[in-house]
Amino acid sequence: MNFNLMHKLAQKLYISRLARRYFKFRALLQPLLNNSFVKSAYGPWLYHFGNDKTLYHSIAGNYGTLISDHIKKLQPGDAFIDVGANVGLYSILAAKQVGQQGRVVAFEPQPKIFETLKNNLAYNRAGWVESFPFALSDQSTTMTMHLTEGHSGSAFLKEHVAENHPDAVKVLAPQELPCFQQDWNKHARIIMKIDTEGNELNILFGFGGFIDAQKNLATIIVEIYPEHLKKFQCSKEDIYDYLSTKGFRPIITEIKRPHWYDQVFVR
Repeated sequence: MNFNLMHKLAQKLYISRLARRYFKFRALLQPLLNNSFVKSAYGPWLYHFGNDKTLYHSIAGNYGTLISDHIKKLQPGDAFIDVGANVGLYSILAAKQVGQQGRVVAFEPQPKIFETLKNNLAYNRAGWVESFPFALSDQSTTMTMHLTEGHSGSAFLKEHVAENHPDAVKVLAPQELPCFQQDWNKHARIIMKIDTEGNELNILFGFGGFIDAQKNLATIIVEIYPEHLKKFQCSKEDIYDYLSTKGFRPIITEIKRPHWYDQVFVR
């Protein structure tokens, strides 16, 4: 069986059901063929760590090309901020676009997934990407996370707990991080992606000062899933309104697919 030929064909047709089945089959088979790394429809190699829907969607290209098409607009020396990076698919794509003269910063609070992110960055020769094992919000605290077995991309912050709680996750405000206290003006363009299963508005609040200071932050891609937002007592209108005060406007009215609700804002 010519796997390379099948792979190229499936990449061209990855939206189809046949291609999704192919990539799922390859994801199951690949650990026996290539040291547990699987080439995704988007290009990067991703570590196959088990039965995980988010991983399969990333491999099969089920997340569409909305985010990846915007990442392709990045040029050498530009920057990308990935909040809710999961296994690093988009961070790797951005790293290949901006090069080491650019900057990529990734955040993923799930310990197991963060280790996979680090492994994927190293395997794809993007180990220089700055990656951090904690969550972001508008204020620093510690919280627990709701984890869904077999779907790492559906994890979300749940409740505040003491620092010594066995399941505590560190949550930091962006303005307290040294990387966001630095001057990013040397980068011609910055793209930010936020996908945190409902906490997007609080994260935007935390980035308020950074957004004001960095006029080169031209694009913000936010997952807007109304049911998730309700968990954090906010709505999609709240996100639209807040970003409007920062000079951003949506360029796509609504994206609804089985696996994503992404909205692009530009200024």
